[in-house]
Amino acid sequence: AVVGTYTYLYCYELTTELLTIQRFVMLPGILIAIPLAAWLTRKLDKKLTVIYTCIVCATLVGLPHLLRMIGWFPENDSAWMLPMLFGCLFLGFLALPVVPIVIDSQLVDIADDHEYRTGKRAEGIIFSIRTFAIKATAGFGGLVGGLGLQYINFPDNASAATLTSETINGLLFMTGPLYWLIVFAGMLFMGMYQLNEKRHGEIMVELEMR
Repeated sequence: AVVGTYTYLYCYELTTELLTIQRFVMLPGILIAIPLAAWLTRKLDKKLTVIYTCIVCATLVGLPHLLRMIGWFPENDSAWMLPMLFGCLFLGFLALPVVPIVIDSQLVDIADDHEYRTGKRAEGIIFSIRTFAIKATAGFGGLVGGLGLQYINFPDNASAATLTSETINGLLFMTGPLYWLIVFAGMLFMGMYQLNEKRHGEIMVELEMR
Protein backbone atom coordinates (compact mmCIF):
# COMPACT_ATOMS: atom_id res chain seq x y z
CA ALA A 1 0.00 0.00 0.00
CA VAL A 2 2.86 2.39 0.80
CA VAL A 3 4.82 1.72 -2.37
CA GLY A 4 1.72 1.28 -4.56
CA THR A 5 0.94 4.98 -4.46
CA TYR A 6 4.43 5.77 -5.76
CA THR A 7 4.08 3.12 -8.47
CA TYR A 8 0.81 4.50 -9.82
CA LEU A 9 2.07 8.08 -9.71
CA TYR A 10 5.52 7.62 -11.21
CA CYS A 11 5.37 4.40 -13.26
CA TYR A 12 1.90 4.86 -14.77
CA GLU A 13 1.76 8.66 -14.34
CA LEU A 14 -1.80 8.64 -13.00
CA THR A 15 -3.28 12.01 -12.10
CA THR A 16 -5.04 12.63 -8.81
CA GLU A 17 -8.36 12.36 -10.67
CA LEU A 18 -7.40 8.95 -12.07
CA LEU A 19 -6.28 7.83 -8.61
CA THR A 20 -9.77 8.71 -7.37
CA ILE A 21 -11.31 6.63 -10.16
CA GLN A 22 -8.94 3.81 -9.21
CA ARG A 23 -10.42 3.75 -5.69
CA PHE A 24 -13.95 3.52 -7.10
CA VAL A 25 -12.86 0.67 -9.38
CA MET A 26 -11.86 -1.28 -6.24
CA LEU A 27 -15.23 -0.80 -4.47
CA PRO A 28 -17.81 -3.00 -6.28
CA GLY A 29 -16.56 -6.14 -4.54
CA ILE A 30 -18.19 -5.07 -1.28
CA LEU A 31 -21.62 -5.37 -2.93
CA ILE A 32 -21.23 -9.09 -3.65
CA ALA A 33 -18.88 -10.11 -0.83
CA ILE A 34 -21.39 -11.72 1.55
CA PRO A 35 -23.29 -13.90 -0.95
CA LEU A 36 -20.04 -14.76 -2.72
CA ALA A 37 -18.43 -15.78 0.58
CA ALA A 38 -21.42 -17.99 1.43
CA TRP A 39 -21.32 -19.66 -1.98
CA LEU A 40 -17.54 -20.22 -2.01
CA THR A 41 -17.42 -21.65 1.50
CA ARG A 42 -20.18 -24.12 0.60
CA LYS A 43 -18.18 -25.20 -2.45
CA LEU A 44 -14.63 -25.08 -1.08
CA ASP A 45 -14.84 -24.82 2.72
CA LYS A 46 -13.33 -21.84 4.53
CA LYS A 47 -9.63 -22.68 4.33
CA LEU A 48 -9.54 -23.21 0.56
CA THR A 49 -11.81 -20.19 0.01
CA VAL A 50 -9.24 -17.92 1.66
CA ILE A 51 -6.27 -19.54 -0.08
CA TYR A 52 -7.73 -19.61 -3.58
CA THR A 53 -9.31 -16.15 -3.34
CA CYS A 54 -6.06 -14.58 -2.09
CA ILE A 55 -3.98 -16.26 -4.80
CA VAL A 56 -6.33 -15.30 -7.65
CA CYS A 57 -6.86 -11.73 -6.44
CA ALA A 58 -3.18 -11.11 -5.68
CA THR A 59 -2.20 -12.48 -9.09
CA LEU A 60 -4.55 -10.05 -10.85
CA VAL A 61 -3.53 -7.05 -8.74
CA GLY A 62 0.20 -7.62 -9.23
CA LEU A 63 0.02 -8.75 -12.86
CA PRO A 64 0.22 -5.30 -14.55
CA HIS A 65 3.42 -4.48 -12.66
CA LEU A 66 5.17 -7.69 -13.72
CA LEU A 67 4.01 -7.23 -17.32
CA ARG A 68 5.32 -3.64 -17.31
CA MET A 69 8.68 -4.88 -15.97
CA ILE A 70 9.10 -7.32 -18.86
CA GLY A 71 7.73 -4.92 -21.49
CA TRP A 72 4.41 -6.69 -22.13
CA PHE A 73 2.12 -3.95 -20.76
CA PRO A 74 0.89 -0.93 -22.78
CA GLU A 75 2.89 2.26 -22.40
CA ASN A 76 1.40 5.25 -20.58
CA ASP A 77 0.42 7.00 -23.82
CA SER A 78 -1.50 3.96 -25.09
CA ALA A 79 -5.30 3.97 -25.10
CA TRP A 80 -5.19 0.43 -23.69
CA MET A 81 -3.13 1.27 -20.59
CA LEU A 82 -5.92 2.51 -18.29
CA PRO A 83 -8.51 -0.13 -19.28
CA MET A 84 -6.01 -2.94 -18.70
CA LEU A 85 -4.68 -1.46 -15.44
CA PHE A 86 -8.12 -0.70 -13.99
CA GLY A 87 -9.53 -3.94 -15.40
CA CYS A 88 -6.99 -6.03 -13.47
CA LEU A 89 -7.66 -4.01 -10.31
CA PHE A 90 -11.44 -4.36 -10.75
CA LEU A 91 -11.25 -8.14 -11.16
CA GLY A 92 -8.64 -8.51 -8.43
CA PHE A 93 -10.60 -6.58 -5.83
CA LEU A 94 -13.98 -7.97 -6.89
CA ALA A 95 -13.63 -11.08 -4.72
CA LEU A 96 -11.04 -9.83 -2.22
CA PRO A 97 -13.60 -8.61 0.40
CA VAL A 98 -14.55 -12.28 0.80
CA VAL A 99 -11.27 -12.92 2.61
CA PRO A 100 -11.78 -10.87 5.83
CA ILE A 101 -15.37 -12.13 6.06
CA VAL A 102 -14.25 -15.75 5.95
CA ILE A 103 -11.31 -15.14 8.27
CA ASP A 104 -13.64 -13.68 10.91
CA SER A 105 -15.83 -16.75 10.52
CA GLN A 106 -12.76 -18.96 10.97
CA LEU A 107 -11.89 -17.10 14.17
CA VAL A 108 -15.33 -17.93 15.57
CA ASP A 109 -14.67 -21.59 14.74
CA ILE A 110 -11.31 -21.29 16.49
CA ALA A 111 -13.09 -19.94 19.56
CA ASP A 112 -15.31 -23.04 19.52
CA ASP A 113 -12.28 -25.28 19.13
CA HIS A 114 -10.52 -23.47 21.98
CA GLU A 115 -13.54 -23.99 24.23
CA TYR A 116 -13.62 -27.67 23.23
CA ARG A 117 -9.95 -28.10 24.13
CA THR A 118 -9.77 -26.00 27.30
CA GLY A 119 -13.33 -25.65 28.58
CA LYS A 120 -13.01 -21.84 28.46
CA ARG A 121 -14.49 -19.34 26.03
CA ALA A 122 -12.05 -16.70 24.72
CA GLU A 123 -13.49 -14.78 21.77
CA GLY A 124 -12.14 -11.50 23.15
CA ILE A 125 -8.55 -12.71 23.20
CA ILE A 126 -8.81 -14.42 19.81
CA PHE A 127 -10.26 -11.39 18.03
CA SER A 128 -7.87 -9.01 19.80
CA ILE A 129 -5.00 -11.00 18.29
CA ARG A 130 -6.48 -10.32 14.84
CA THR A 131 -6.74 -6.60 15.61
CA PHE A 132 -3.14 -6.57 16.82
CA ALA A 133 -2.01 -8.44 13.70
CA ILE A 134 -3.70 -5.88 11.43
CA LYS A 135 -2.00 -2.98 13.23
CA ALA A 136 1.36 -4.78 13.31
CA THR A 137 1.07 -5.51 9.58
CA ALA A 138 0.38 -1.85 8.81
CA GLY A 139 3.33 -0.73 10.92
CA PHE A 140 5.73 -3.37 9.60
CA GLY A 141 4.52 -2.77 6.04
CA GLY A 142 5.27 0.93 6.39
CA LEU A 143 8.77 0.07 7.58
CA VAL A 144 9.40 -2.38 4.74
CA GLY A 145 8.00 0.07 2.19
CA GLY A 146 10.19 2.89 3.49
CA LEU A 147 13.29 0.71 3.50
CA GLY A 148 12.44 -0.50 0.00
CA LEU A 149 12.19 3.05 -1.30
CA GLN A 150 15.53 3.82 0.29
CA TYR A 151 17.07 0.66 -1.17
CA ILE A 152 16.08 1.61 -4.73
CA ASN A 153 17.37 5.16 -4.13
CA PHE A 154 14.04 6.83 -4.69
CA PRO A 155 14.91 10.53 -4.94
CA ASP A 156 13.48 13.51 -3.10
CA ASN A 157 11.28 15.80 -5.21
CA ALA A 158 10.91 13.04 -7.78
CA SER A 159 9.14 13.31 -11.13
CA ALA A 160 8.26 10.61 -13.63
CA ALA A 161 10.58 12.20 -16.21
CA THR A 162 13.67 12.10 -13.98
CA LEU A 163 13.37 8.59 -12.49
CA THR A 164 15.86 6.03 -13.78
CA SER A 165 14.69 2.73 -15.24
CA GLU A 166 16.27 0.95 -12.26
CA THR A 167 14.17 2.97 -9.81
CA ILE A 168 10.99 2.39 -11.83
CA ASN A 169 11.69 -1.34 -12.00
CA GLY A 170 12.29 -1.31 -8.24
CA LEU A 171 8.83 0.17 -7.67
CA LEU A 172 7.27 -2.35 -10.05
CA PHE A 173 9.11 -5.23 -8.36
CA MET A 174 7.84 -4.28 -4.90
CA THR A 175 4.23 -3.92 -6.04
CA GLY A 176 4.38 -7.00 -8.27
CA PRO A 177 6.67 -9.97 -7.56
CA LEU A 178 7.52 -8.98 -3.96
CA TYR A 179 3.82 -8.45 -3.22
CA TRP A 180 3.14 -11.95 -4.57
CA LEU A 181 5.84 -13.45 -2.36
CA ILE A 182 4.35 -11.82 0.74
CA VAL A 183 0.81 -12.98 -0.07
CA PHE A 184 1.87 -16.52 -0.94
CA ALA A 185 3.90 -16.74 2.28
CA GLY A 186 0.72 -15.82 4.15
CA MET A 187 -1.12 -18.62 2.37
CA LEU A 188 1.48 -21.09 3.65
CA PHE A 189 0.39 -20.13 7.17
CA MET A 190 -3.27 -20.47 6.18
CA GLY A 191 -2.39 -23.99 5.03
CA MET A 192 -1.74 -24.84 8.69
CA TYR A 193 -5.41 -24.20 9.56
CA GLN A 194 -6.86 -27.56 10.61
CA LEU A 195 -10.59 -27.01 11.03
CA ASN A 196 -13.17 -27.91 8.39
CA GLU A 197 -16.96 -28.08 8.30
CA LYS A 198 -17.09 -31.71 9.42
CA ARG A 199 -14.67 -31.25 12.32
CA HIS A 200 -16.38 -28.05 13.45
CA GLY A 201 -19.73 -29.86 13.42
CA GLU A 202 -18.31 -32.56 15.71
CA ILE A 203 -16.98 -29.90 18.05
CA MET A 204 -20.37 -28.15 18.21
CA VAL A 205 -22.14 -31.43 19.04
CA GLU A 206 -19.69 -32.03 21.89
CA LEU A 207 -20.08 -28.47 23.20
CA GLU A 208 -23.88 -28.75 23.14
CA MET A 209 -23.68 -32.02 25.08
CA ARG A 210 -21.50 -30.37 27.71
